[in-house]
Amino acid sequence: MIITFARQYGSGGRDIGLKLAELLDYRFYDREILDIAAENSSIHPQIAKRFDEKPVGSLLYSAFVASGGMDEQQIPLNQKLALAQFQAIRDLANQGDCIFVGRCADMALQKRPDVLRIFLHAPTEWRLKRIVEEYGIPKELAEKTLKKTDKTRNDYYEFFTQKKWGQVTNFDLTINTSLLGIDGTAERLAAFIKSL
Repeated sequence: MIITFARQYGSGGRDIGLKLAELLDYRFYDREILDIAAENSSIHPQIAKRFDEKPVGSLLYSAFVASGGMDEQQIPLNQKLALAQFQAIRDLANQGDCIFVGRCADMALQKRPDVLRIFLHAPTEWRLKRIVEEYGIPKELAEKTLKKTDKTRNDYYEFFTQKKWGQVTNFDLTINTSLLGIDGTAERLAAFIKSL
């Protein structure tokens, strides 16, 4: 089975994904996808990090590119990187059971029947506390960082999927991670996945 996580910033997507991968003995991919995509597309890794999960531009522009209005040399670097990540996700999924965090993996794998699409969320106060304590974000910058990161993820997701980020109908399961915490959420998810 393939598991994809879309997540609000601070809801614990990476930590839950790592713990779940350990419990299920699955491969785990988060930022690693970026390195694989950069290598496969000949984009320097440092440049790739600058464009990771960043929105590309207008939907009209994307349609223009997709219609053949531009050749590959004219496609912006951030769009090339995103497309390379989607291909890396598909290639990795073909190797068997794994977990993907972010990067529109649910969309990249939309034609596969063996994908469980999960959206992780939590109340703002809980997420703010986590990003200060776990990520080391200064308290005075926490709210601004949270809003900016969520907006960037929202814009990126909506650009590539033409779907609303966090909308329950786009996912098989949505989870408020504050209810059980990181370990509890991973443990309950493992039990659920084993029962499928």
